[in-house]
Amino acid sequence: MELRLEYLVAGIVIALFLGGIALFHSPETARKGTWLLGLGWALAIGIVLLRHPPRSPELLLIAVLAGGAIGVFSALRTGAVGVPAMVAFQHGAGGGASFLIAYSQLTRTGTDWTTLSQSAAVLAIIFGAVTFTGSLVAAGKLAGKIRQQPVFLPGHLAILLGVLGLIGLLSVSAVLQSGLPIGIGSASALIVVCLLLGVIFTIRVGGADMPIVISFSMLPLVLPLALMAL
Repeated sequence: MELRLEYLVAGIVIALFLGGIALFHSPETARKGTWLLGLGWALAIGIVLLRHPPRSPELLLIAVLAGGAIGVFSALRTGAVGVPAMVAFQHGAGGGASFLIAYSQLTRTGTDWTTLSQSAAVLAIIFGAVTFTGSLVAAGKLAGKIRQQPVFLPGHLAILLGVLGLIGLLSVSAVLQSGLPIGIGSASALIVVCLLLGVIFTIRVGGADMPIVISFSMLPLVLPLALMAL
């Protein structure tokens, strides 16, 4: 019964995220989407804190207040034209937090994880690292700091396929050898390769298409993180 309840709550959180992101397609519904996403985050954070009470709640409170202050300060100083770049940067920060949390959990020794949880952690590393560098490139293009025209590397498709194949091999090794030195090394290498993939994938997207990319850049992070928390 407890396991079913956890899956139900995870499904509700995922539904809130999906519904919030879906409402971002129009300025008229974007505000409602923001509220749904905020509700999803609040529910997810509340459940995690209930299941795993922090050892130093004062540090957690300081981090929340500091992050909130930085967010408010950045938003107040950003004009309407700079909002897409700011949102892309925030998505990148979320991706960075995702792969760092997943990596710290996957490389812990002495933990009895299920294959589902280990696989979810690997997926969170992949999507988080790709989102991190991809969103930073998107933010740079939207802010005019990086050339907005699509950039195609020589043999771009072959490079992309090779990187994807390497990610597959490292992912299998990280799951099968979880907690062992070879598994830790595979997880570390997986982060580096995925960071590279984020750049390779995003530089071939033009600046005009970046808002579409960043609107869905956080979508793949939801399921792995929800499964990893089970």
